[in-house]
Amino acid sequence: MFAPKLYSRIINSAVRCQVRGIQSNDSLLDEITEVRNRNPRNLEFLTIGNKPKGYWLEKDQRSFWHRPVFKKTTRYVSLELHHFENGKIISVSTNDYSLKRQLRRPCDTAAYLALAEVFAERCLESGITTMATITNENENEKLTKLIEKLESCGLILAEAGQMITPCPWHKEKLIKPWEIEV
Repeated sequence: MFAPKLYSRIINSAVRCQVRGIQSNDSLLDEITEVRNRNPRNLEFLTIGNKPKGYWLEKDQRSFWHRPVFKKTTRYVSLELHHFENGKIISVSTNDYSLKRQLRRPCDTAAYLALAEVFAERCLESGITTMATITNENENEKLTKLIEKLESCGLILAEAGQMITPCPWHKEKLIKPWEIEV
């Protein structure tokens, strides 16, 4: 009873595709004269964008594009990724229900490792692979294991420096980040 309707829909869609003609992007690429990338963070990924320098007397240095912020309360642990302009981008906490129900205690070493794994997964899904290092005054074993887990999951905890525009009188020619060195 439903099969003839289904087959007729499939046949009609196949006929429509043949009538319209499926285009490939190859014909469009020949006519393009310029490309506009509307990703606001593209210059940061290419290390061309401005990196804030901050002031040398400030307690929290602002020389970063992305910085992980580690917060520990009496019961829970959280890890957030801050952008220098937009503030908090990604946050993971052991207070999150999906993470809390799989942990025995929200502040032990297993919680730190699970927090690092979820944080790294969310960062990689959003396309952020490099960030500044985690700064914390009271660094302990759990935090060092968290940092090791972040690095083993594929995050790089050191941001590249901002590319400086070379002047013609500089002795060394700087390699541009988008060029491949052979």
